[in-house]
Amino acid sequence: MQSLISSLAGLAATISLDRHVHVDFKEAILNAHVAGDGFIDKSVESEDEDMDDAEQTDSEPSLFVGDGETGGAAIDGDSGGEDVEIEDPEDTDITECDEIMQWLKGLGDHINGLHQTPTAGRPTPCPHLAIEPKAYQYAALAKIEYNSQSPLQGLLLGDPPGLGKTLPAMMAVVKAMSTAKRFSIVVVPASCVAQWSGEFAKFFQPDTVRVLVLRDPNISPLELTKYDVVLVSYAFVMSQYRKLCDYYHAVNKYKSNGGGGGKDLERPSLSIFSDIFSDQEGVKSPYLVLDEATAVKNSESMTFAAINELRGMAHACLMLSGSPMDNTWMDSYSYAQLLKGHDIRSKSVMRALFASKAANGRLTAPRGVTFLRFIQLLNSFIVRRPEDSIELPPLTEEVFKFSLNVDEESISNYNYKKHRGIQGMNSKDAVRLGGKKALQPWGYLTRALQHAMHPALVLIMHLMKPATRNDQAAADQLFEKKEIEEWTAWRETLTHGDKWKSSRIIALVDVFNKRRDLEPDCGVLVFDESVYFLDIVQIAFESMYDPIRCIRYDGRTDPERRAATLADFEKADGPKVMLISRGAGGIGLNIPAANVVIICGPWWKCEWERQAIKRSHRPGQWRPVWVFRLLADNCNVDKYKAGLRDRKERHNSRINTQITRKDGVMPQVWDDLD
Repeated sequence: MQSLISSLAGLAATISLDRHVHVDFKEAILNAHVAGDGFIDKSVESEDEDMDDAEQTDSEPSLFVGDGETGGAAIDGDSGGEDVEIEDPEDTDITECDEIMQWLKGLGDHINGLHQTPTAGRPTPCPHLAIEPKAYQYAALAKIEYNSQSPLQGLLLGDPPGLGKTLPAMMAVVKAMSTAKRFSIVVVPASCVAQWSGEFAKFFQPDTVRVLVLRDPNISPLELTKYDVVLVSYAFVMSQYRKLCDYYHAVNKYKSNGGGGGKDLERPSLSIFSDIFSDQEGVKSPYLVLDEATAVKNSESMTFAAINELRGMAHACLMLSGSPMDNTWMDSYSYAQLLKGHDIRSKSVMRALFASKAANGRLTAPRGVTFLRFIQLLNSFIVRRPEDSIELPPLTEEVFKFSLNVDEESISNYNYKKHRGIQGMNSKDAVRLGGKKALQPWGYLTRALQHAMHPALVLIMHLMKPATRNDQAAADQLFEKKEIEEWTAWRETLTHGDKWKSSRIIALVDVFNKRRDLEPDCGVLVFDESVYFLDIVQIAFESMYDPIRCIRYDGRTDPERRAATLADFEKADGPKVMLISRGAGGIGLNIPAANVVIICGPWWKCEWERQAIKRSHRPGQWRPVWVFRLLADNCNVDKYKAGLRDRKERHNSRINTQITRKDGVMPQVWDDLD
């Protein structure tokens, strides 16, 4: 990547003198980071559904297959969450990694320095604060500064949701302002832009930190230099990077035609990727901050390529994630690529160092000595404190079991059985039975999920768009007039009689009524992965004998209105209900006005459910929090999702346990890792 950046920098410098193309190109520009449009999300009927779990994107449509699904795990059988990997095509031998092994063994002093209790006077106070940070937040700042000044030049702050990771990150950025020659860059999910902007204004004295919320793609890059912080969404970074890639494609085509056959090319106006920032040799942003850093966990995605391009513009990279082991142990490979000072620069090396080999020759998750090596690596750049670092009101979690009716059960379980049958076929049998195109199991799984939620979803879910990693709420939106009319008619049909009813909807209303009877002023968050199911929930609440007006927070909510929506919910009298989609509101939000969380069905990952719960159970909450997870006890697809989720959690919890510790508790360091 460094050679690519150098090539691009040279190209940018030349083009900045004359915006017309007249330079020779190096092969680096023609390769990986500008080829195609990256790993975009696929529909459920795609022919490429057999990606290895560690390589998949993290953007399952709400009622479609999850990223653990492709492994074909049975409910009570195979590896499930054990991260079975494909056979390593490069078959890197561990002897090729001797230098890296020596580096791993020598990390002890660095790890001890990172995790020790900060000495007196460290860190130095942060200027311009309008609030008093907690002691553990100052401890986090000390660790950020320690690793930023180390050869790694980066850190992942992996505290659980609710511990206030944003404030230490902001303090690090603000402390660097006094000597910075350029703004720091903060990249966040689109749904969190307003919250970050508001917290900069809340946490620091007025007019002391100049923050630019970058939304205008046509803004002059010189305008950016007037600010201390540039706050931008992943979606915006992606749009800018795609323009850059399209430009290089056009240049390549132009050069292959000998510079003729058309008008000269002009470099597009790119604010954050402007050539003036590449031109300033030795001048870097103090920090690149990545909120919800799991957005870049796929190192082969266009998202990662865009962020890696920004990484070259910054001295240090600070990653924030309440769930650093969100999917598989290989997520950490992408995080490591955003650090300096090491040579783990290919997945084959990563696997050779840390994967275990099963009896059948397949690579699996770290075990034994490879697990110790892996934990040693993580402890060198991940800081994660336990949830009990702060005192919160009691949290009570309950699985609310109910039964599907006869029709729902038979249709859902029939489709699930078909799904499992095709999953178990080899490719030749699937092609033989399916004709020219192999049978795809995902359509059956989708229908099984839909009938388990509400049969009416089968009639409308074809309107759903694939979500993207950077804007999962995009799947909620409709733009075409015909689609909007179809959706409106579908909703109208459900308001007639009892058509809104399903076993799951009735169970949900039952949970709400029981909680309301006990606590009339309760605030309730109803989470689901599907905005269309939430449409039915809204109709159900409005059809009650004592109707409940629901506030909606999902991908259809105008981003400019989302902060006001949260404020409306806070001010509303109880009982109050917010219907919230995972894609739009599953991360980053503070909603202490709610003290009841209802999750309408199993999700693919425990971390997603934990993130949703922490929207309410966090600092600022003054009441006990109640969590209800709905589970149909006669529904095989509910059992399947819950089983897969729990197996993945058991595996990831082994890792999280080893990297989670209170400040001052020293991790074990191993010298013998052979």
